[in-house]
Amino acid sequence: FLLINGTRYDQNNRAGYEIIKNGSYTGCDSIVAIDLEFRNLWVYVGEDQEIIRGDFACIEAQYGLEPVELVWLPYAPCSDSACTEPCFRVVEPITFSFIATDVSGCVLIDDIRITISNKNRVYAANVFSPDAAWPNNYFYLGCDQGVVNIRKFMIANRWGEIMYEVENILPNDPEAGWDGYFRGSVMNPDTYIYFAELERYDGSTFEHAGGFSLVR
Repeated sequence: FLLINGTRYDQNNRAGYEIIKNGSYTGCDSIVAIDLEFRNLWVYVGEDQEIIRGDFACIEAQYGLEPVELVWLPYAPCSDSACTEPCFRVVEPITFSFIATDVSGCVLIDDIRITISNKNRVYAANVFSPDAAWPNNYFYLGCDQGVVNIRKFMIANRWGEIMYEVENILPNDPEAGWDGYFRGSVMNPDTYIYFAELERYDGSTFEHAGGFSLVR
């Protein structure tokens, strides 16, 4: 806003004339014409996010201005400092600031805070059938992108007998899972349990277990 001779000029009062006493260099009064123009300038990088450690976060920077400079702080989350849609792997909490400067020199800033969760997502079917079409004829584990290796994967029947055991397999790979066979024979319908030791992107590990039904 502008305050001239006690009159406030703003979005609700954009134009007018004011007499400035003795305003000219000769000492005469000056007439000033006021005509304010308002532009809707904005930047937005999204709401704060919670990301699984090692998974990917994507930020889309949006703005309503004609930029002459785009800057990320403390650093750009991609190789190009002016990038506006970066996706990157998150291993530590961080807050990014996106600063846009327009042709008139106006500077706008928006922040996004990314926090970390260690609760990786592991997906397993409740039911599977060795007679189903691929990939449903395998019992396997799906994981988010923060999990890079399954160090150990075991399946046992209700009496604790190991039906299947494998080490160092990739998550989300059906054929690394169990096909329902044991000692050359397909197992009968029943309830089974599984246990897995999983490795995150940063080398840390966690365990996951559960149960499922084999049907035919």
